[in-house]
Amino acid sequence: MAPTRILIQTKTHLVPGADYHDKCKGLKNGICRAVWQRDFDSTQDRWHSHGAYFGYHNRRCFFLLDHGVSNKVEQVPVLWYRWTGDQFEKIPSSLPAAIRTELDKYPFTEQPSSPRRAKIVLSECTNEYRLELIAARLRHLLKPTRGDIEFLSQNPDLIDQLREAAPHFQAQIDELAGTLRAAEAAARATAMPEVDIPTPLSDSGMTVSSVAAG
Repeated sequence: MAPTRILIQTKTHLVPGADYHDKCKGLKNGICRAVWQRDFDSTQDRWHSHGAYFGYHNRRCFFLLDHGVSNKVEQVPVLWYRWTGDQFEKIPSSLPAAIRTELDKYPFTEQPSSPRRAKIVLSECTNEYRLELIAARLRHLLKPTRGDIEFLSQNPDLIDQLREAAPHFQAQIDELAGTLRAAEAAARATAMPEVDIPTPLSDSGMTVSSVAAG
């Protein structure tokens, strides 16, 4: 198969799936089946998303699938499709200049060979940064991670700040707050109770409690 770029445009509410990963997987496999009669293959296909805030309704979003390798990027054809919610419709017109400009931000290259970016150490991040990460997950329709929940359980007063950072997701934050309360209650319930330890009276093994019982 020749090197190809495929651009998909749609609205967030038209993409089926339970969450961000599920929705993107459906689009990846769907467009590959429509064009090449196969599923998405990460060894030869590359995927990018733009504006994929699935937590919002009726937001325009774009997805780019690159296949193959070419040294002559300007000669790589760009296939433009619209996902209607039921099928992929090919758009015959030329790409607008604004969209071409955006495409240039995603070089048509082989899988990245450049060194990986330094891993973010969350424990060294500010509270504001951690809250923005959690808010971003909500916008993309991703569930908070275990680390997010641990962070909020250690800083329960930040729930109100999260509400301000992501005002559109009050129901999800209420659910998250409920999870934190349930975890706290479970921790209290399983805490080791204090137990009176009998005091030995002699080497015979007798204790205060056994003497009283006798």
